[in-house]
Order: sequence, then structure tokens, then C-alpha cells
Amino acid sequence: MPLHLTRIAHVEALPDPAGLPEGFPVLYGGAQYAVKDGAFVAVGGGVINIVAASGTALDLDVSLGSVQDITLTGNCTFTFLNDAPGSELLLVLRQDATGSRTVTWPGSVLWAGAASPTLTTASSSIDVIRLMRVGSDWIGTVVGLDYA
Repeated sequence: MPLHLTRIAHVEALPDPAGLPEGFPVLYGGAQYAVKDGAFVAVGGGVINIVAASGTALDLDVSLGSVQDITLTGNCTFTFLNDAPGSELLLVLRQDATGSRTVTWPGSVLWAGAASPTLTTASSSIDVIRLMRVGSDWIGTVVGLDYA
């Protein structure tokens, strides 16, 4: 009888993945794992790429982590590297002590209402943006602005 799951199994130890279906999800030690090619692999977050100083141009390398914590130290133009359809990025954008920094988004980023968000420019303010690649476009949404 095939195994059908609707939820993640919580386990005390990782079971033998032999015979489990590809993608079988398990939560162990607070981290999520799934069966891939007959072995368990970690899935989900955990990797945060920290960019201490953006400068005026920044390549956002998707392979470095789906969460990018960026301190804006100049009016910055973003580009994307190592992205593919289905890629997602959560950007934590921090103004430096000077503030008034802006971001120029690639033309491939689409925003609701066809207008990029106005970021908070007060010194040391934090904005959070989510980006998801669909086809050759990125869909941008504001998670929140002006975190304090």
C-alpha cells in the first residue's frame, strides 16, 4: 500500500530513507529534511547572506542564500546572479547611519501597480522585500517597511 502524507512527520531520529518516496518530508531537531536520491537532505532556510556594505552596485547571488541581509551604504543598483525560475529571495534592506539610500531594481522585477516601493530612508531603518522568479521575471512584494 503506498504511503500518502498530508503533514510532515516529526521524528526522534532520521529513519532509513530506503523505500521512502522522493520528497518525503521529515522534521528532526528543528530542521526539515526530505528524501532526495535515496538520502535525506536538509531543506528550507537557515542560510543568510550578510552584505555589510552594498556600495553603489550589488550582484545578489541567489546561490549564497535565499535571505540576503544588506546594509545600504550608497544608492545601489541590484543585479541577480545564479537565479532560475522558482528562485526566491527575502531581502532585509538596512539603511546605514547616513540613510537616504535608494535601490534601483533590475527591469525584470515587476511590482503591483507597476511601481517599485518607496523604501524608508531614515538612518538605520529596515525594510523587507520578497522576490520570486517566475519565468524570466521577478515578482516583487513588500513584506514590511520601516521596522524599528
